[in-house]
Amino acid sequence: MTATEPSIDTKDLVIDKSNTLPSFQAHLIEVSLNDLDSVYVNPRDICAVLPAYNEELVIGSVILRTKQYVNRVIVVDDGSTDRTAEVAKLAGAEVIRLDHNTGKAYTILLGLRRARETGCTVAVMLDADGQHDPK
Repeated sequence: MTATEPSIDTKDLVIDKSNTLPSFQAHLIEVSLNDLDSVYVNPRDICAVLPAYNEELVIGSVILRTKQYVNRVIVVDDGSTDRTAEVAKLAGAEVIRLDHNTGKAYTILLGLRRARETGCTVAVMLDADGQHDPK
C-alpha cells in the first residue's frame, strides 16, 4: 500500500443485504490440448483428478480413456461401498481411499492437493461416472 491509498478498517464495513447480486450466467469453455502453450506446459505434466463414489461399473473405462491425454490419473474414492478403488487401481490410477463419504468438494480439494504434491503443471477434474469426455 502506498501513502496515497486510504486504509480500510474491515470492522467498519457494513454489508447492505438488500442489494441483490447480478445474475450469474455460466459459460462452458471447451479446451483441448492444442490450446495449451507448449512453451509453458508439457501435455504430459497434466493430471486428471476424479472424485468417485460407487462408480465400480464405469470408472475403469473412464480412467483408460483419460490416460490417453494425461500423465497421471488421481482417483479420490469417497468411501465407496463397492469396488471403485480396486477397479481404479487396476486401470492404472493412483487411488486415495477415504473411509467414509465426505462429499465431492472435499474429494476435489484432496485430489488437487495430491496433484500439486506430484508436481503436475495443470490439473483437470473429471466426473468418474463417464459424463465428461476426457478428450
